[in-house]
Amino acid sequence: MFLASILLPGAKPDTTLADTAARLGALVIVNGGGYQLENGQLEDAPPSPVQLFVCSERIWALDSHLHPVLLIPISQISSATAAESAGDWIVRIRWADRTADFHYHGIFAEHLARVAESTLRSVTHPPLPVLPQKRAATA
Repeated sequence: MFLASILLPGAKPDTTLADTAARLGALVIVNGGGYQLENGQLEDAPPSPVQLFVCSERIWALDSHLHPVLLIPISQISSATAAESAGDWIVRIRWADRTADFHYHGIFAEHLARVAESTLRSVTHPPLPVLPQKRAATA
């Protein structure tokens, strides 16, 4: 039995990032930093690391076990901004009547936050400007 266990290939992991990305239809995966779960965690608990799976219609925030912790419809996103806060970086996404903050720490915090911000902005479509009635009538 020992010899068989050495010669047989190892068990295939249940799910890889690529498998999950394909299943969700993700265009890209970016580091989501740490996300403070709304339910199930104490307020003093550190944020859980997440990956952001950016799809054409939604953004999935998945934890380290690839379980969904947040789902954001892209059509409802009003802003995605990165900003420094007390030496760390935060990417704040606003949609509908909700807000989610993703926290980045360490030497690459700014880089990771800016990559997430630019990726999110690339898939969101800002609302078209509304022309005032007077101007619209003369145009």
